[in-house]
Amino acid sequence: MILFFSILYFSSYLALPHHWTSDHYFKSTAHEKNILHYLKNEGNYSSFYDQIKDNDQLTEILQHGKDLLVFVPTNEAFKTFVPGFEDKNAIFSYHIASSSGRMSLARKPFDLTSGELLPSILADSSLKGGHQFLKVYLNEWQHGRVYIGNERSFSKVLGKPTVASNGMIFLIDSVLLPPYDIWRMINDIQFHGHLTNVVTMLEVSGLANELEMRQGLTFLAPTDEAFERLGPSAVRHLLSPTGKPLLRRILMYHFVPRETYYSHYVQTGDTTWETMLYGKPIQVHKISFQGERHFSSIILNEESRIIYGDVLCSNGVAHIIDNVLIPSWEMKELENI
Repeated sequence: MILFFSILYFSSYLALPHHWTSDHYFKSTAHEKNILHYLKNEGNYSSFYDQIKDNDQLTEILQHGKDLLVFVPTNEAFKTFVPGFEDKNAIFSYHIASSSGRMSLARKPFDLTSGELLPSILADSSLKGGHQFLKVYLNEWQHGRVYIGNERSFSKVLGKPTVASNGMIFLIDSVLLPPYDIWRMINDIQFHGHLTNVVTMLEVSGLANELEMRQGLTFLAPTDEAFERLGPSAVRHLLSPTGKPLLRRILMYHFVPRETYYSHYVQTGDTTWETMLYGKPIQVHKISFQGERHFSSIILNEESRIIYGDVLCSNGVAHIIDNVLIPSWEMKELENI
């Protein structure tokens, strides 16, 4: 798992436009059997079917829904699955996505593009957008293997999908779990030591305790290297009692009071995001590179780049950035330290 997230982290610098196409999986004949039929009658899907068969809402969707992408854990995966206190309905709703409303550059309804977001049918009141997303990742270093999920819980897609009349079924190697809230995602994962400073800053400022209560947020999380570039005296000041008000204002400038997904803005181009620091804006600029591969990135205030986007959370989304965003009117206090 450590190696996998390291690959995810460093590959974000490359923003490779991987693409998985479903062309060679489709036949010219119509598929008359729906997804629920396959889940009920195919042995590979029996454990998943046993979990959802008594849920009228899910079975109705799987039988009559359209353009569905269903990610089914193997029977072997369920042998080690322990739901604990988590809502099983939420867990299995998170395995069902729609190919409509996607944030994607996919050319066809069932193609998968690296970094794209698939809207699951898991509704979450903590998200202003309404539904939790699944993230697609195609790993070139592992011969184009496809992963699905979020930074808490990724699963590998196994083999060819089953094509039904109302969508496709993908077999995956583990049960997917919905993401935690922003604070827990940043605190628990920390991208293997790259986010320890921002975790400390959130705790010192008191914002860590407030995050669980807030809904529909975007958090721009600077790396440890970003804080180190401020200099040791500036960091000591921010962590001191006298520097706490400034620290809180700087961190509030890293929050946007709505979900802003990288997968969307990397396609749409320049805009502004109003922050939670009195609505002060951040300038969002898309840059594109042409070469052996074409890829795009997002620059904030012409000084900080999103180096890893769309860390999905139960109450919003986080993006990892490579420089601390400091409003110009706050720079004087740091410069005078």
